[in-house]
Amino acid sequence: MKVIIRSAIFILIGIFTTSFSVAAAQNSTAPIGESVEQHNDFTIQTNIGLGLNGIHKSTHYKLIDELGLEFDIGSLLLKPGMTKRVGIDEEQYRRMRNAALDAEEEMNKIFVNVVTEEGRQKIESMFISLQDDLYEMMDEEQIEKLHTARNEIGVEEYGLEYFASSQVRDQTGLSEEQAKSIAKVSEDSKARLIESIKDLTKQANEAVLEQVDSTQLRRLEQILDSDSRTKLTSSDLFKPKKTLKDKASRNYATLVGLTRIASVRKQLKMDDSQTETIKLLKRHARKTDDTEIKTSVEETLKPDQIQILVELTFENQFEEFGTINAICFGIVAEQIGLSKEQANRLFEIGTEINEELADDIHQAKVDFLKDAFGSLDDEQVQQVIRIAGRSDFLKTKE
Repeated sequence: MKVIIRSAIFILIGIFTTSFSVAAAQNSTAPIGESVEQHNDFTIQTNIGLGLNGIHKSTHYKLIDELGLEFDIGSLLLKPGMTKRVGIDEEQYRRMRNAALDAEEEMNKIFVNVVTEEGRQKIESMFISLQDDLYEMMDEEQIEKLHTARNEIGVEEYGLEYFASSQVRDQTGLSEEQAKSIAKVSEDSKARLIESIKDLTKQANEAVLEQVDSTQLRRLEQILDSDSRTKLTSSDLFKPKKTLKDKASRNYATLVGLTRIASVRKQLKMDDSQTETIKLLKRHARKTDDTEIKTSVEETLKPDQIQILVELTFENQFEEFGTINAICFGIVAEQIGLSKEQANRLFEIGTEINEELADDIHQAKVDFLKDAFGSLDDEQVQQVIRIAGRSDFLKTKE
């Protein structure tokens, strides 16, 4: 199993020789039989990221894979929260990191020069050996968790095309033709699923709004126009890892910040005096208490201008943080008179509704997968569901 799923895609190479090796590829004359284009076939991409040897500028050298997935063990373990999810402790990570650094040092010696075919084969061999070594440092449970995470990320990144990957076909027992049929599910089928998810999300948002006091709900409806209400009910209840709960309120600082957008200022029809005052207020917003900003805004802008800004700020908050956080702890909570106790209670109810929504969406995806892949046997369908059922497999990598 370790050998089957070890297919490697990118090598994380430290900055130590990056500048020199890239310059050599671009500026020097390639040896006979080896062109600069062949050398650059490694698809060199420079980016800022966290390498196994710490925060540094690293270079990814593409080796092999049909889809170009960036999911070798080293890359996977650099994903936020991955070591905790897999259950890798500090000592284990230290040993894996040292193994990766030793391998990088040997590979760098080859990358210093324009890489020949023999050099390419050596690098590939070293990289595969590194994967084997890293696998040996993990137990079977950790490997299984890592593969589950890789599959979820793969489906999120590449949609159903991920099933065309040889490693997934090996894992699921899918034939090449079956994998292609999964990747080419009709757009009509996908569109129906998308609509189903939208309907479920709308129903969940409406269920949350039903928990708001009728007087407060009327105030909310006065703040939002019809387009904003439509956006509200179609937005996610929560955004991953984003919350306004237990944060110091900076709603009016956010409100003032929106005035930096020219279209917002035009919509507010601000005169020169208002523009200068708000510009000065915005400049010192970070060091000013939000209640003071609120007072200054109310002294500077007209009530109808403030209402427009409040609506825009609220839209900004539910798009960034989800409707639950925006209603409970955003600027609208103050505007509709939601107490802290009411906000916390509504947040708890919203959390429960969101869990039910997740289950409903999962079931909708399961039904979709069963219908779409009727040619598969039950065990294969279950494998597909396990990999894709809780992922956003409707996206396609561009």
